[in-house]
Amino acid sequence: MPRRPRPRRPTREILHRALIILAALQEDDFARDDLIDRVTAELGESAYGESPQDAFLRDIAWLRQLGFDVGRRTDDGRYHLEVGNHPLLRLKLAPDERALG
Repeated sequence: MPRRPRPRRPTREILHRALIILAALQEDDFARDDLIDRVTAELGESAYGESPQDAFLRDIAWLRQLGFDVGRRTDDGRYHLEVGNHPLLRLKLAPDERALG
């Protein structure tokens, strides 16, 4: 049986989720579920669609492709951000500044 194509989320929504994740990781290290909760608290329960775990992992992969050094500790599974020299990491964005609408 052929796979049903997944509905694609607009890039704008993905970017908004990524900004929320980046802002959280600038504050502290977080477990995956805590980061998902942050995104859904700000954007609503539909932010990740039917598969929040998979969508979250795609968001992390996308952030890494953009040059953000997002790591995951093996001891407790918490995600962290290596500050490095990425210029966007110097920005501290409040929730109203992360809103794209």
